[in-house]
Amino acid sequence: MTAASEAAVQTDPRAACTVWYDGGCAICSREIASYKRMPGADNVEWIDVATAPESALPEGADRDDLLARFTVRRSDGALADGAAGFFALWRQLRPTARLARIVDRAPFTQIAELAYRIFLRLRPLWRKA
Repeated sequence: MTAASEAAVQTDPRAACTVWYDGGCAICSREIASYKRMPGADNVEWIDVATAPESALPEGADRDDLLARFTVRRSDGALADGAAGFFALWRQLRPTARLARIVDRAPFTQIAELAYRIFLRLRPLWRKA
């Protein structure tokens, strides 16, 4: 995906980052709801991949891939997914920004990604029918 096509999909130019999440996952929806209440969340564009029109998805991105992994477009336009996506989001939210600066480095990133992959194996248990 080119930087130009990534920039074209962002619909809110004020957003510091864009988050694509699976609104059909109960645990994911609860977590996103808690993030949305945090200071700094008004600078984030939140897109529920389960219900979003194709035009709200990154050009060339597959809906199933976006439903499978939490994905964030960082303020520099780069996409981050999995644990890296969470760290990118956390940097935008005042209550979690300091934590993100501390843990967004080895070995924490590898440990967080491993934990996220384990969660992904369990997540179908919480996915809405």
